[in-house]
Amino acid sequence: MSLTPERFEEFFAALHPGRQPFPWQKRLCRDVMRDAWPRTLALPTASGKTSCIDIALYALAAGTPLAPRRILFVVDRRVIVDEAFNHASDIAERLRDAKEGILHEVADGLRTRRGIDPSGDTDPLACFQLRGGTYRDNAWARTPSQPTVICSTVDQVGSRLLFRGYGVSDYLQPLHAGLVANDTLILLDEAHCSNPFRQTLEAIAQYRANFGSDAPQTPFAYALLSATPASGEPGNATHAFGLDADDEANEILGRRLRARKPTRLVELGERTATPPFADSLIKQAKTLAEGGAKRIGIIVNRVRSAQLVFDRLSSVPASRKALFIGRMRPLDRDASMKQWRKLLRSGSTESPDEPVFIVATQCIEVGADLDFDGLVSECASLDALRQRFGRLYRLGEPDGTDPLEHPPGVVVIAKEGLKDDDPIYGTALRGTWEWMNENADDPDRIDFGIAAMTPRLAAGAPAQTLVEAVNAPVLLPAYLDQWVQTSPKPEHEAEPSLFLHGSRAESPDVQVCWRADLDPEKPDVWADVVALCPPSVGECMSLPLAQFKRWMRGEKDVSAGDIEGLGVPEETNKPDTEPAERTVLVWRGDKSFPTREPNAIRPGSTLVIPCETPGAESLGYVPRVEGASSDLAEQATLQARWRSVVRVHKALLDCFPE
Repeated sequence: MSLTPERFEEFFAALHPGRQPFPWQKRLCRDVMRDAWPRTLALPTASGKTSCIDIALYALAAGTPLAPRRILFVVDRRVIVDEAFNHASDIAERLRDAKEGILHEVADGLRTRRGIDPSGDTDPLACFQLRGGTYRDNAWARTPSQPTVICSTVDQVGSRLLFRGYGVSDYLQPLHAGLVANDTLILLDEAHCSNPFRQTLEAIAQYRANFGSDAPQTPFAYALLSATPASGEPGNATHAFGLDADDEANEILGRRLRARKPTRLVELGERTATPPFADSLIKQAKTLAEGGAKRIGIIVNRVRSAQLVFDRLSSVPASRKALFIGRMRPLDRDASMKQWRKLLRSGSTESPDEPVFIVATQCIEVGADLDFDGLVSECASLDALRQRFGRLYRLGEPDGTDPLEHPPGVVVIAKEGLKDDDPIYGTALRGTWEWMNENADDPDRIDFGIAAMTPRLAAGAPAQTLVEAVNAPVLLPAYLDQWVQTSPKPEHEAEPSLFLHGSRAESPDVQVCWRADLDPEKPDVWADVVALCPPSVGECMSLPLAQFKRWMRGEKDVSAGDIEGLGVPEETNKPDTEPAERTVLVWRGDKSFPTREPNAIRPGSTLVIPCETPGAESLGYVPRVEGASSDLAEQATLQARWRSVVRVHKALLDCFPE
């Protein structure tokens, strides 16, 4: 029996026991298998957008013409919880273990697409996260014919697409560019946040169509996913794929769409990112707890604010609070989410005896399957707020609650937000506050439910409530001619980051890891020590390059947001040519070197610092456990390379079991 569009429902039910696909998911599968991916998918939060991965894999297994082998799920965030990767990994495991039924048929179909005997035991699907952070970490690129799901960021995917992969060797950059630009489907989540990259994708698709060879081309497709399209942008176009009456009538999805989320609007007299401001947010959160909320989120705009709120929740036991920011190492993040997943995930049947408080930044706006019954948010642009409130009553109003009696949401605005342009959201923060008050249901109260917001935003979000769109430069053929030269590179070439984030004040990421076996007084031997156990993805924290340079110089931490490439200005009082106060190891395999010169560090670099370095804790959140080291090399190596390594060093003795 062939894999037809009509059988997608059977596949979905087998893949996710106890669940049935929503009408839009079945409709999209039918459209993709009969024609092509729609350019825009206007789907609200909690409608199951990650199932686009399921649809793409089913179409590929069915032998749909021009169905790409590589599926890239891309978000413009340092995402704390990559639900898309977890989702894809679960699919890969179920397909690998399937012995019969439609899952086995799909697994064999994927093996066939790879060009191997479907009766073998080869894994039908591979899944990877491209975080950067490891020199020569190219496992995803070893078998071009392997059906693959890759979850990553605009920086990681975009830089590879333009032959300048961050952290990729000069010799491998053409290979990575070829794989990302051929036989590939790019699912760009919350595309309204990534306008420059969207424009670059359009230009690349046009060049492929107009200037390709006469030989048959491999597929290159992209789909823009957005829950909050702006007026006049692609996500608001009349041809966009979206929900219809069948979806609204669906019992499960309809409940999510109709959930009421009344939210109080509160003006504060304190300045943002200050202790009094943090105390005010905590007060609002505790008021929600008094009203019966048990899972309370506190979402702020800046990393510094999140750290302050978390620290000042001193009266709350450590077992009832958590901090989620983009500046965490994956292993720390995974351990924290393992601790909280059962309680906070959508559909959880567990209920805490006492209220728990989750402090976070913008990093959970996209891709985080968290469900709060109380939410305090700092004011932001309207699209950002709608994303944040997508984590409130995510599956609908809880039974037995009356949100009108005890409003579950609060939006606060700091003193300067009422008069000054915000460093992250510009005039949109003030414009959003004014729009919310003008459209309030009652004085100082507005409903952030999807059904309540839809009529107000029928023509798209008003321009004054959104961050001004940034455009990418026109992608000229001359720029491509420069980029395809990778070894040696041209002396002068266009800056790739402009085509990923536009000309806004931006900073690409670097990856930083901590090592306890490095003697701060002997940097000349650091490379040899690290070579015995090279850095792995799990121990590396993503940081803006500009932020790390400031830290090297010993300058005060700037109050930055947690959006990839945005919010960390490059300005400094000290030139990059002046030696910094702190020494770091730039890890490049056998070409590694220690340096105190900020200008020696490039986007995507992997940087190693001793755990003893003063001020290292200011770079991000590294959970401290008494008697344990912040060095995670052994755990990360085992996770990334399936190889056990044990280092014997006096600074690591406390880590050994007795």
